[in-house]
Amino acid sequence: MASSRHGWRDVPGRRRVLRRGERRLGRQGDACHRSGACTGRRRARPYRAAPRRVVEGLDERELDPQMTTAEYSVEVDAAPEAVWQVTSVPRNLPHWDRHILAVKVPEKGLHRGSHYTAVMGFMGVRASIPCTVLEWEPPWRARIRLGGVLNATVTTSIASLPFDRSVLRHQIDYVFRGPLGAFAAASVNAVGGAQYALKRGTLAQKREIEARAAAR
Repeated sequence: MASSRHGWRDVPGRRRVLRRGERRLGRQGDACHRSGACTGRRRARPYRAAPRRVVEGLDERELDPQMTTAEYSVEVDAAPEAVWQVTSVPRNLPHWDRHILAVKVPEKGLHRGSHYTAVMGFMGVRASIPCTVLEWEPPWRARIRLGGVLNATVTTSIASLPFDRSVLRHQIDYVFRGPLGAFAAASVNAVGGAQYALKRGTLAQKREIEARAAAR
């Protein structure tokens, strides 16, 4: 049973608590939870919530005409502390996301209120993305605000499972801004879209975490 440290609602192995306006996913959604990841899609509509479409590994919702939310969760064969050691280091981001070229972080590390800069590349065009740490709760949760051409909030949550295992979950609420943002969005869509970039990055993190855990 996953830890209730942060009130998880959709940890694999537990029945998901429906939010207001959601429908039950049925057999297909249950199968997603058994496999370790669950996905859906919901478009915002006035006065009522539209049903969510299940897609492997992803949960993407268009909450309003401007902001999109993508989520991905996966089970990891490592304790939460081991998961945090990898996912909490922004310098590792270029290993997991081809659009992130470099990350400059403070020498003293990160904490709530810290600022750092990520350099992203889109079809040869570089953009500097200012980042602010909104939440920092080792080894359970971090929330980062991004600015510039990519207006986004990235939330990473880790829940514990029995036998030194964990559930790693990423959620990104994002919108690209301005002419350069439109170019960046086209660049991301050309390689499968933000949702698949999130999936690839999370699975790359899983492989690295488990490799480190096995080497100990």
